[in-house]
This record gives sequence, C-alpha cells and structure tokens, in this order.
Amino acid sequence: MEHTFKIGDVVTVINRAKGMRGATGFLIEGRATILRLLDADEYYKVRFVDDEQRLGRRAFDRFVDPAAQADPRGFVQRLNVQMEAMA
Repeated sequence: MEHTFKIGDVVTVINRAKGMRGATGFLIEGRATILRLLDADEYYKVRFVDDEQRLGRRAFDRFVDPAAQADPRGFVQRLNVQMEAMA
C-alpha cells in the first residue's frame, strides 16, 4: 500500500457531497489528524480536528488526496468544474 502521510499528520479531507436537487460536487470536509494507515492506497483512519464537540472522539475511514493538500480550495474548484463539464 502507498501512503503519503504518517500517523499524527494533519491533512485536509475532500469529500463528495450530494445536493438537495440531486447535483453532486466536491467540498472540503475538514482538517483531520491521521490515526492509522488502512489497507488501501491513501486511505486512513482520521479524526476531524474541529468537530470533537459535535462528533465526539469518533474516527472515520477517509481517502486523503495528496494533490489536494497544497491548495484545497483550488483543488475542489477544479474538480467541480470538471464534474460540470462532464454533466
């Protein structure tokens, strides 16, 4: 398995969202700390940094895209433009 990040790294998680009218797109789900490396490329067990009050100390399995880390907002914009062009 390939893993760019190590336990303890804080990363930005991008996720796909479905809108109310069936439209889909990508958004920044949040900043998260890597807790464990999972058995698939770039999949990790993470805990979201800002959501401890809302989610408690729950951990989630997430794909973390290394390409999204330098400019998460720009990355999401480019993904959404590509999605619209394919629709």
